[in-house]
Amino acid sequence: MYGAGSTMTNTQQARPGMGVGRKLAVAAGAVVLVWGGLWLALPGVIARQVQDKATEALGRNVTVRSVEVSPWSLAVAVRGLEVAGLPGQAPALSIERLYINASATSLLRWAPVLDALELDQPIVRVRQDAPGHWDFADVLEKLQQNPEPKDPEAGLARLALYNIQIRDGRVELDDQVAGVQHKIEALQMQLPFISTLPSQREVKVQPQLSMRLNGSELATQAVATPFDEAHRAQAKLQIQQFDLAPYAPYLPASVPLQLQQGQLDAELLVAFEQVEQPTVQLQGSTLQVSNLQLQDRAGQPLAGWSQLKVELGDTRPLQQQMRVAAVSLQQPFGHVHRRANGEFLPAPAPAPAPAPAPSAAPSVAATDAAQSIAASAEWKLLIDRLDVEGGWASWRDEMGQVGAALRVDQLQLQARDLAWPMGTDAQWTLAAQLQGEDRAARGSLRSSGKGGIDQGQASVVVDKFDAQAVQAYARQWIKLPVGGLASLTADVTWQSGQVQATVPTLAVESVALGRAAAPEVAWTGLQLRNLQLDTARQQVLVEHVGLEAPRARVQRNAQGRWMYEQWLQPVAGAPAKGRETVTSPAGKPWQVLVQDMELAAGQVELTDASLGDMPLAIRLSDVQLRMQNLDSVKGTAQAKLSARMAERTGRGGWGKPGSLSYEGDVQLDPLMTKGRVQVNALPLQAFEPYMAPHLNVRLVRALASFDGTVQFAQRPKGPQMQLQGQGRVTDVHVQSLLGDAQAAHAVQGPHAATALAAEDLLRWKQLRLQGVHVNLQPAQPPHIQVHSTELQDFFARVVVLPEGRLNLQNLVKTAQPEGVDTAGAAAPAPAEQAPAASAAPAAPSARIDMGPITLQGGVIKFSDFFIRPNYTADLTALQGSLEAFSSQPVAPGEAPALAKLTLDGIAQGTAQLHIDGLINPLAQPLSMDVRAQVQGLDLSPLTPYAIKYVGHGIEKGKFSMDVRYQVQPDGQLTASNQLVLNQLTFTDPVEGAPTSLPVRLAVALLADSHGVIDLNLPISGSLNDPQFRIAPVVFKIIGNIIRKAVTAPFSLLTGAFASEDDKSDIAFEPGHSSLNAQAQTQLQQLAKAMNSKPQLKLTLVGQANGATEAEGWKRAQLEQLMNGPKAESDDEAPPERSDKQKLAALKQAYRNTVKDRPRNMLGLAKDLPAEEMQALILRDMVIPATAWPDLVTARAQNVRDYLLAQGVDPGRVFLGNAETKAANPATPSVLLNISVQ
Repeated sequence: MYGAGSTMTNTQQARPGMGVGRKLAVAAGAVVLVWGGLWLALPGVIARQVQDKATEALGRNVTVRSVEVSPWSLAVAVRGLEVAGLPGQAPALSIERLYINASATSLLRWAPVLDALELDQPIVRVRQDAPGHWDFADVLEKLQQNPEPKDPEAGLARLALYNIQIRDGRVELDDQVAGVQHKIEALQMQLPFISTLPSQREVKVQPQLSMRLNGSELATQAVATPFDEAHRAQAKLQIQQFDLAPYAPYLPASVPLQLQQGQLDAELLVAFEQVEQPTVQLQGSTLQVSNLQLQDRAGQPLAGWSQLKVELGDTRPLQQQMRVAAVSLQQPFGHVHRRANGEFLPAPAPAPAPAPAPSAAPSVAATDAAQSIAASAEWKLLIDRLDVEGGWASWRDEMGQVGAALRVDQLQLQARDLAWPMGTDAQWTLAAQLQGEDRAARGSLRSSGKGGIDQGQASVVVDKFDAQAVQAYARQWIKLPVGGLASLTADVTWQSGQVQATVPTLAVESVALGRAAAPEVAWTGLQLRNLQLDTARQQVLVEHVGLEAPRARVQRNAQGRWMYEQWLQPVAGAPAKGRETVTSPAGKPWQVLVQDMELAAGQVELTDASLGDMPLAIRLSDVQLRMQNLDSVKGTAQAKLSARMAERTGRGGWGKPGSLSYEGDVQLDPLMTKGRVQVNALPLQAFEPYMAPHLNVRLVRALASFDGTVQFAQRPKGPQMQLQGQGRVTDVHVQSLLGDAQAAHAVQGPHAATALAAEDLLRWKQLRLQGVHVNLQPAQPPHIQVHSTELQDFFARVVVLPEGRLNLQNLVKTAQPEGVDTAGAAAPAPAEQAPAASAAPAAPSARIDMGPITLQGGVIKFSDFFIRPNYTADLTALQGSLEAFSSQPVAPGEAPALAKLTLDGIAQGTAQLHIDGLINPLAQPLSMDVRAQVQGLDLSPLTPYAIKYVGHGIEKGKFSMDVRYQVQPDGQLTASNQLVLNQLTFTDPVEGAPTSLPVRLAVALLADSHGVIDLNLPISGSLNDPQFRIAPVVFKIIGNIIRKAVTAPFSLLTGAFASEDDKSDIAFEPGHSSLNAQAQTQLQQLAKAMNSKPQLKLTLVGQANGATEAEGWKRAQLEQLMNGPKAESDDEAPPERSDKQKLAALKQAYRNTVKDRPRNMLGLAKDLPAEEMQALILRDMVIPATAWPDLVTARAQNVRDYLLAQGVDPGRVFLGNAETKAANPATPSVLLNISVQ
């Protein structure tokens, strides 16, 4: 070449005009020659180099169908480029045409400069055959085997690329793991210029990209300067009708959601700037997701919407700032389902095991930087406008026994200026409808407001919220169905955590707890007006609370359980008894102030079946309650309450109601009240079931009334009460139950059925108490004052039951354990006496001050079923009075104050009854001086008593009584009982009577010559003696009188009632028949009584006893021998013998009687002293057999003769047979036997 250069130089020198042209021709020829060579040689070279180098680098067979080279334009076109796939698969990459047009300036810039880079119909095939494993994994491994070392100080690669184009590209992705295939078709991309050369740094490139992804069109445009210092870029991405369903399988298995369908439309405008603080700005972008439907892993619908459109404003993700110009959500819906196990969604599939952590941990600096950025950064979200239209959500709850199903429909939400963190300028309006499972309306909600978390204001309107919506949840606590409608209008403001709310109206209407036809609790309307709540002051103010027509049925069953115990569901997991509970210290209490509270037209029905066969059933109707200025902290209010009360009748209806009312001030803690009480005709019989377990009576009717004031306060030491007013109890009707049933057993004949029925026990028309004053003070005795008392038209039934008890004794039931024999059971041993300190102090006795008591129109009906036939008597026209008396104790030594008593009436319609005197029923100790008189009571009605006790009926007779009882404060009783029986006449003995007594004899003994029996029975004793009882003493005295008619008739005859010596015989000296002085006195009294009682007759029976009277008979005979024979009469009595004559008679009797007389030494009879002679006579005297009959006859004759001498009619005195009448007398006497003619 160098030679050629010299020739050219010489030629130029030789022929200058020809040298330049020739050189140019040579050069052009050389160039053509080179280009031609390259055009012929390069295609093959390039094809082999591409195939060899690419196959070696990729580890896959790379083939090229042809290569075209245009050396003159520096262009290369490679056709049919293919990268083989895995065995048996289509090529992984195929390019129909790859066109590269280099620029000659590459030599000048010393960097590749391409005027064009074009790819026609590129096809990429990718397959995932295992999770995380793709079919090009071997290529990646091959490329990573020999990576080229990178200079860390090297900058960006020097290059310039122009007119980069991809036409009709295609990507096929076969995801065998997810079971889906994805296709990118019609891929078109234009990138006019990319340059890192300094001369081209300000050249802008406008790239464009479009494709069809799984049938959805995507298009992008961008303008960028990616390689200048600011790295600015702008891009636009358009996505149309992008189907999201094919990508559902890529949701992780741990996510409990499935994408069923959805379409994405987007137009994103992104501006990038890579500086010290990189920025990415999205503004004017629009995202739209249409027809989205999500379902859970069980395939059940979950959520979705018709359209969600988001218009972005100035959004800077790298600065964590997002501004949304508008959000529009159309027809969103959701299905929320809580299952029986408490889970809202089916359990997701278990997540795959995490990949092993990389061996090299990230640098500490990088970790700290990331944490500091995360800690310092906070997302800010601004939403200028949010619109939600036509939304709905359904709720189904199957946990436990709930079974709830609700639906929120017609959800409308408009919000403005939303921000996160929340600002203070947000505005919103909200509206929704609540529906039940049957799609029936259950209420609506409207709300609007402005503000944020820290402060704001809102209005809420709830219209006709139906309790049926929460019925299923209510069943967790209450078994009964709940019905009702609630409406609310409220304005709420909040600032710095404090809330103020104003509720102009709150209404809860048509409430029913239980069956709608017969609810347990119900009301027509509950109205709250102008409620104000202030959390800062912890105060609730209510202007008015109104409850209209509340109704309630309060019931207790036979087992004693109240109805609410049956309403409530059993509580599971209740804390164990005795477990300690931790309570927080009490803070400032909330204060509730109610200016006016009113309850109108209320009704309460109370039924108590726990009382046995007689359940309680009352009804409170027309209940009116008015409370003003109610303060929950002070617990004070002014209250006014009124109601009407009626009891259920036997026919199932309701009786005539009474009324009650209260008006006054009330304080709850401590409980205090002061006001006026009015009760009018309140039916006390309604509460009879509470008395039935304790009383054997039936309260048929009793109406109570009261008008007065009450003042009550619960003090620390006890309650304090003052009650003043007027009271009355009218139309009282009390029937006996137990007494009449028992009495019926004693009734015979047609009256038995009547006795079995309930009989009146007490009745009165009116009991009026005037000036009632009750004063209760802690630790003080109660003080009760009654100014006056009046009892009108009263009736009482007194019955002696078949067992001998009064019916009044059986009024109170006595509890006796089953199987216990009270008669034979031994008394329990006395318990050890407890220490005095442990004994509870006795309650102080009440002080009672009673004013005058007046009785008018009283009737007492008395019946005795203890005897047969029965006896009945009446006391009628009872009226009287008792002056004022008191229980106040008197000073020591002073007499108690007694009240004057007067009572008059009529017994059995004929006898006059009068009681007067002084008495104090409340005095302690008892003190009284009372006299009672009965005049002219007919005795014939008392025949049943006479038959039972004496065996005779009463034919006629009158009875009068005058008794007086005096009781001194020391308990000493002095009583006189004057009983007068006039013309008492008994019938003949009644056959079959329990007993038969000689009452006719008793009457004859007691009655005077006019047929009048006058008995005076004095009684004395001490009431402090627990053995002393007045009635037993009286009856004992009367019984003794009757008994003495049989056992001691002469005591009655002579009036010696108190003497136990009957004097029914005339005593004689043993062996004698003459009357001594005592016998003569006794016979004088007997003769006087016989003369005053001509209906009596006397039988004399002489008595003698040879065993005891032998000595006396002998002495009597000896005395007779010494004294001489008695005269036949007093007129013929011989003169009394002298001592000499008596001695001579004695000696004669000695000689006649004594056979073995003492003798002297001569054999002659000795002269003995008189005493010795009498002893020997008595020793040898023989008693003849006729001695004793003669003696008893002589004794009876002597008594008869004496009585006759006293004027006794001889026809009324008889001698009895001694042998048969007195076989073994105790003493020498004459028996006196009284009988009636």
